[in-house]
Amino acid sequence: MAVAGGAFFLNSIHSALHTHHYGAQTVRPQFRKPTPAKKPKPRKPNRKPKEPIPADYDPLTSKELLAKELGVNLTTLRRWENEGVLPKGIRLGRRVGWPRSVIRKWKLSVGWPEESVNAADAA
Repeated sequence: MAVAGGAFFLNSIHSALHTHHYGAQTVRPQFRKPTPAKKPKPRKPNRKPKEPIPADYDPLTSKELLAKELGVNLTTLRRWENEGVLPKGIRLGRRVGWPRSVIRKWKLSVGWPEESVNAADAA
């Protein structure tokens, strides 16, 4: 009988260590099973191969870069655009840009200093 009572005592201590009492409810902890490691997804190949840049490609210059190149404020650039001093830009969504060749011709026609025209050609 003493053995049975001792076993009961040890079992109650053991269960007390592994249970949490929340009010009147006794909850046993639940142990999660380890999740298996995920395999990396294979990369999708590119849909289209990149096309080479055409020889007549003329990159666009943004308002910010043009203002910096001309040494004027953005407000001045917008005013010139509204007054028609600056050639008409190309609108791409919200943004406006000018082809490099158009800016180069405009600088020469307006009489912009030569050193800045040559610097723009080098860039």
